Amino acid sequence: MGSAHRCADRTRDRHRAVHDLLDQGRSQRAIAQELGLARNTVRRFAHAATAEELSTGKWQGRSSVLDPFKPYLHQRWQEGCTNARTLFEEIKSAGFRGQCTIVRDKTRTSHLARLELAA
Repeated sequence: MGSAHRCADRTRDRHRAVHDLLDQGRSQRAIAQELGLARNTVRRFAHAATAEELSTGKWQGRSSVLDPFKPYLHQRWQEGCTNARTLFEEIKSAGFRGQCTIVRDKTRTSHLARLELAA
């Protein structure tokens, strides 16, 4: 399961917990203390009718500067090239304008599933 799914699951669980405690008559401040969340986070969860309302925002569906190069990166990864610096240098010569850290972050083990799916 990818980190996006874990995040969505955690959001749904927290939304449910906040609304359950609100239904019991608890204050937002008390809920924040009990769940270990910031009061503004509890407020956002309380105002959202569904957990899905919380998952839409300015970062959803944004393209990445790396997107045009993901098929190539996937191919090179499958060929055994797993060095982020090497991959960065290769796509830089092909017009990539981002930094090496972007490539390094996307090629870490936690991001490989997404990189492979995007190809």
